[in-house]
Amino acid sequence: MATALKVLGYNGIRQWVSIGAIVGMLSSLLVFQYGQARIWFAMSRDGLLPKMFSKVHPVHKTPHISTWIAGLARIGGSFARGLTSAANSYAP
Repeated sequence: MATALKVLGYNGIRQWVSIGAIVGMLSSLLVFQYGQARIWFAMSRDGLLPKMFSKVHPVHKTPHISTWIAGLARIGGSFARGLTSAANSYAP
C-alpha cells in the first residue's frame, strides 16, 4: 500500500500508512506474547507444563516466568531468522 501511494505521489499519506502498519504489527506481537504467557500459565496449572510456568509475580500478580520465556523465544526466533525476514513474514 505504501509503495502504491509513493508511486502516485502521496508521500504525506504514505508516511501515515507506514506508521500505522508498524504500530499494527507491534501491537499484534505484544498481544501474542501476553496471550502465550497466559496459555502456558493455564497449561501449567493443569499439569501439562512444568510448575515454573504457573509462578505468579508477588507484586504484579502476573505469570512473570512464562512472560520472560515467551519474550526470549520471540527474540531468539527473530534473530535466528533475521530481522528482515521476521518483519516480512507479518506483511500481507
